[in-house]
Amino acid sequence: MNPNLNDFDLWIKHNRKYIILVWVMAFLIAAPFAANLFSIVSYNVTGGNSSAINATHTQAIVFTNPNLLSNNSKLMFENLSSTYAKTGFTSVYSVEFLLLNSTYNAIISQAHIIESALYAANNITAQDVSPSLNYTIHREAIFKIYSGLNSSDNLKPGPTLLSFVSDSVNGYNNATPEYIFNTYNFPHYPVMPTNGTMLTLINAEHNAAIAVVNTSNYTAVSSTIGRISGFFNTHSYVTGSSALTGSIKSSTQTGTTIAIMIGILIAIIVTGFIFRSPVAAFVPLLIFGVDLTIAYAIFFAIFRFIADKSVSFFDPAITSILMLGLSTDYIVYILYRYRQERGYGVTSRKAASLSLKWAGGAVLISSITIISAYIVLYAFNMAFIGSSGAMNAVGIGIVLLSALTLLPSMIYSAGDRLIYPHKGRRIRDGKFFRSLARLDQKNSKKFIVIFIVVALISAYIFISVSSGFDFLGLLPNSQAKSAFYVSTSNFGFDVLDPMILTITNANASSTATLISGLDNISGVYTTVPGANARTFNVYLKSNGFSNGALSTYNKMIFYLSSSNVSYSLVGLQSFLGDSLNSFARDIPLLVTVLGIVIFFILLILLRSIFTPLRLILMLMAIVLIANAITVGIFYFVFSFPIIIIAQVFLIINIMGVGVDYDIFLVLRIREHVRKGLSTEKAIEEGLVKSGPVIISIGVILATVFLSLISSGIPLLAEVGFMVGAGILLDTFLSILIIIPSFMFIISKYNWWPSKN
Repeated sequence: MNPNLNDFDLWIKHNRKYIILVWVMAFLIAAPFAANLFSIVSYNVTGGNSSAINATHTQAIVFTNPNLLSNNSKLMFENLSSTYAKTGFTSVYSVEFLLLNSTYNAIISQAHIIESALYAANNITAQDVSPSLNYTIHREAIFKIYSGLNSSDNLKPGPTLLSFVSDSVNGYNNATPEYIFNTYNFPHYPVMPTNGTMLTLINAEHNAAIAVVNTSNYTAVSSTIGRISGFFNTHSYVTGSSALTGSIKSSTQTGTTIAIMIGILIAIIVTGFIFRSPVAAFVPLLIFGVDLTIAYAIFFAIFRFIADKSVSFFDPAITSILMLGLSTDYIVYILYRYRQERGYGVTSRKAASLSLKWAGGAVLISSITIISAYIVLYAFNMAFIGSSGAMNAVGIGIVLLSALTLLPSMIYSAGDRLIYPHKGRRIRDGKFFRSLARLDQKNSKKFIVIFIVVALISAYIFISVSSGFDFLGLLPNSQAKSAFYVSTSNFGFDVLDPMILTITNANASSTATLISGLDNISGVYTTVPGANARTFNVYLKSNGFSNGALSTYNKMIFYLSSSNVSYSLVGLQSFLGDSLNSFARDIPLLVTVLGIVIFFILLILLRSIFTPLRLILMLMAIVLIANAITVGIFYFVFSFPIIIIAQVFLIINIMGVGVDYDIFLVLRIREHVRKGLSTEKAIEEGLVKSGPVIISIGVILATVFLSLISSGIPLLAEVGFMVGAGILLDTFLSILIIIPSFMFIISKYNWWPSKN
């Protein structure tokens, strides 16, 4: 590694001006394309759900009122129907109005047919007979129509229907659809929607109703519905795919911007404090701005013109935060080594060379591991975060390239001006870190035992507390979100997200038995006929995003599979359920593959077996402990659901990013071993020399991730907190206690089979 970096150092030294110029040119070229990345960002969390209300061209509205069958409510729905036209607005009232119209016209048409047949059978006409005979024929036609209609599911038998038929045939004004619609309460209508329509458009208590508007303009619908329903003292909540998407988009863009600004502020403050330099404080920000602009332009080119696909709204937020943290970490680590060497009296040129050779070498190794981690994530192509692996790998690659080329070129060109007002004073060795190293050596076995016990408890929490895809519970409050909870609470089931079951190879009898069995599954509310004899709408008791709904989905899949029928089951729960099952299957394999990749990378670079094994096992324990802390706070204290995506990001970042700090410490210890110190003394000196800067950059990266809490989006806050907590644990627990303790215990075997 060192000879290659020596040659690389010479190349940087001789071409520093050209390197800086190339980076400036790349930034200027990339800038116009960078902002276009957000034009291909997808904010959809329904995964292409086929449910009508989640189609982008429709908006679903949930209405609540103590009596939605009152005449006042009829006027409200009439007003809405006239606003959107009968064909564009579907509600229990618009369905009833259409049924009234069609039934009214059918009755009149049937009356003419029956009367004509009766007259023809007796070879008479209405003009040839007495009024009394006409009346008798008229009444016979009415009773024939009533008898025929009485068996229909859409009609309410009894005196009301008979009166409606009679008045319709006689042409009375009070039998017209408009009169009935505006005069009578819904339960007294002679014409009734089907049970399936009733089930999904109005609840049993008649205090909640669902309507659908066929338009993609969520903002306009929300404004109109809110104004009209408010006038009629009715609460309304507009939701649907575009509603959720719009809410997520505005919240994510605003929240991410706030989080990044706070992260930048934290990076500036901490970096300035480390170097006591106003200039050094802004060096990471400058380089990060260049890195992120170039990365965004590359992402846009890859996903727009090569892959031709959208990227999840997670990606820009997480990638930006990750690049900010790592860019600051790498720059501070290399610049700190330069500052340290200058404090020892080394010339500026020599200090720049040593910082690139040793600190740059450590950055190179750590970057290879984290880039490998994200490549592994990309290879698994997990739902929602499949593109994150590619974006983060490319982003970190750019950060690495700038840390090893742009920063050294700036150091060679500007020297001590980057750490102004540096006056050549030596950085004092920390007595705290020396005392801590000796404490670790004295209590190493006790510390390791306690660490293992805590890790085992955390493993139990990881297994026992279920995670899932409850995005809804982690989105900012909005009427689009509230609609799901209000509708599920009032109807007793998720009326907005039915699954659509299609059976293709069963006869009517076996289909009926199958549907009956589905209705008996715990968590299934009911199954009603759909568009044709083979299609059914399945309604679940829990909202479609919840763990309860996904659990019910798995029960349904097991039941249907064991019934030996050919079927298709689509919907929100189907997409999320399949994705969750895929995550549960892939995560153990992901951890295994990731562990093997990192092990062999470290084995080749460190030429040691025990140290890579120890690093991987320790990081897995840190993952479990960080998850347990997050569960304790988010799940048990604030009652937020735990999302499995946050756990995947935790695994990837701790197994990838977390190994950075471990490598920084281990390489510094090995550097002292190669200078002739004993393993024990080298551990002490390594902790003293690199402990302060590792703690500093660890705090920077952790607080940058923790800044996502300020986004106001629980989803990003949970991801940021979980990863930030893991990095803090790795920084303070691993670096200060666990790594030194392990290395003290295995002593000379740290480097086995190498001698040092």
